[in-house]
Amino acid sequence: MTFVPGTILWTELMTSDPHAAAAYYNKTAGWTVEEVDMGIGPYHVARVGDTMIAGIMGMPEGMEDVAPYWLSYIGVTDVDAVTADAQAAGATIVQPPFEVPGVGRMTILKDPFGAQIAYMTPSS
Repeated sequence: MTFVPGTILWTELMTSDPHAAAAYYNKTAGWTVEEVDMGIGPYHVARVGDTMIAGIMGMPEGMEDVAPYWLSYIGVTDVDAVTADAQAAGATIVQPPFEVPGVGRMTILKDPFGAQIAYMTPSS
């Protein structure tokens, strides 16, 4: 994954049936979708050619009743600073900054208008 601050680095589908969603997008979008072990249950990585473009996963615990949705991750150089700046600008923290080993540091926020967005600083 190429890191360009301010661009969307990743997008992820949260759904109640990740296996069916993976098959759907494999067929309709022409993606090659494969299951990988991320230690969080079934996680599917979608590729176009050799480029990883998206992830598909089951709903996190406690969100089983939430409708499926896509979440995009904007690349930033300092997730913690962006989280503080976003909160000062009216965002609500959905998930405070956290590390995903081998991937990077991320946070999930709700912007002042109610839309969820994630920010990520990739691992070096």
